[in-house]
Amino acid sequence: MPLIIGSLVQPIRRLFTPPPFATMVQRCPLQDSALAGFQYYRGGAVWSFLREGEGLRPVREPFNFFDPRAVAIYVRNEKLGYLPRARNRAVAKMLDWGRSLHAEISRLQQSDDLWDRVQVRASLVQH
Repeated sequence: MPLIIGSLVQPIRRLFTPPPFATMVQRCPLQDSALAGFQYYRGGAVWSFLREGEGLRPVREPFNFFDPRAVAIYVRNEKLGYLPRARNRAVAKMLDWGRSLHAEISRLQQSDDLWDRVQVRASLVQH
């Protein structure tokens, strides 16, 4: 009889075991804005491959001539553009402080206005 009870307890224990700590990640939204400079970089070349929800890589460019708080946005090692200068302060500070950030494409829209084509969401990752 103990063998039967033991075999029933294991599946039940798995149901109530919390997930590992590494999977318990929260994201605190910092910014959701259009992507600046899309027309000047590789946006047109990779447009057909982009997907909403796709992960992006924000890269700080502190020595950028036009904006000392510049944050470039990359997808698959291709530069797509920048977070807008007027709204990049929080993301730039978090990157400068070494904080973990998550960036993704929040919206794609076929538009003649290239500022409206790609919407980017940046979030602070909290473990």
